Amino acid sequence: NTYTARAITDSRTLYISNKDFINLAIKHPAIAIKMTCEATAILLHAYDTLKSIAGGKVEERIARVLLEIADRIGKKHKDTIIIDAPLTRNDIAEMTGTTVETAIRVMSKWKKMGIINTDRGYIEIVKRKELEKLAV
Repeated sequence: NTYTARAITDSRTLYISNKDFINLAIKHPAIAIKMTCEATAILLHAYDTLKSIAGGKVEERIARVLLEIADRIGKKHKDTIIIDAPLTRNDIAEMTGTTVETAIRVMSKWKKMGIINTDRGYIEIVKRKELEKLAV
């Protein structure tokens, strides 16, 4: 199988062959245990993400995704959180299992309500508490 991914921020990748990884694990079992724990955490997170996409209203799913991204890469600025990444409405639609039109409609509604701001090419979470209420 072939998989693809796209980084939304500057990133670096690391590749290690199976043979080299097995040799490393034999020589340093603590590294293998740590990597296994990390991989398990990533898989559990992916499982939780898939469960949240499968269920719930679209607004809940979009709110959860925005909050998760804000927690991972958001930068606090005064009383707001700025997600300074090239996220399109299409990206958000794909992450939440909805259409681009729906993502646009939901985010436009939130912008009018003053919950988010999207004027300058990034997403700014203005009222995090309100977004958290929508994510429940």
